[in-house]
Amino acid sequence: MDNQHREIKGYRELSEHEIAVMNLVKGHGEALGELVEKLRAMPETDKRWVSIGATDLQTGLMALTRSIAKPTFFALCLLTLSGCVDASLTRERGVTKDGYTSYKTVLHVDMIDEPVCAGSCKP
Repeated sequence: MDNQHREIKGYRELSEHEIAVMNLVKGHGEALGELVEKLRAMPETDKRWVSIGATDLQTGLMALTRSIAKPTFFALCLLTLSGCVDASLTRERGVTKDGYTSYKTVLHVDMIDEPVCAGSCKP
């Protein structure tokens, strides 16, 4: 399917430059993945540390791609940290039809209409 990112919520169109930089990051990711596999194949390496390094590299590459793509999901976290919304989670207890105890997490969000936002919270 062409342009399937348009069907996925939270993604936007990227410019040609952003696509080029994204592909550069992805290319470096492939090279780093090959390096990790070489290290895993070496009997003298500590596999635990190779795995930790691989995970940290994956996290870093994900952060770099997100810095380019700037997806809109998890934007609530940014709004909360900036002081534009007051968000909290509560855990509510319930009982299922079978009599088992169940829990659900509920997100409560309140917009703050104060100067702290200075209009930065408006879409």
